[in-house]
Amino acid sequence: MSNDQKIVINQDKDSREFNLAYHNTILENISSQFKVFGEAQIALTEKVDGIDEKLGALTEKVNIIDAKLDVLTERVNILEQKVNILIGRMDKVEGRLDGIEMELKEIKEQLNIKVSVEEYNKLEQRVVHLEKLVAM
Repeated sequence: MSNDQKIVINQDKDSREFNLAYHNTILENISSQFKVFGEAQIALTEKVDGIDEKLGALTEKVNIIDAKLDVLTERVNILEQKVNILIGRMDKVEGRLDGIEMELKEIKEQLNIKVSVEEYNKLEQRVVHLEKLVAM
């Protein structure tokens, strides 16, 4: 082999070793990036799992609150019905009270008239008595 051929072969060998080292470096870099990506993906998966658990707990609490709200709504509806019944009864009582007030006014007027008649009778008796005294 000539020196020129040896140089070309050595250059070829050096070039291959350089290319091999270059490619190995790139592969190590890619491997390192995949490792970091994998670790980040694991952390993200754990975080999503934690959020999923919290979301499940919140969903359960919302369902409980929703059930309680349904019960409260039912109770409010019952209370509204009872209030409407009470309003009806109050209207009847107010009607009765109005009637009683009218009767009281009439009784009061009749008593006033009665007192006036009694006073008139007393006065008339006094007048008659006085007339008898004068006539004597």
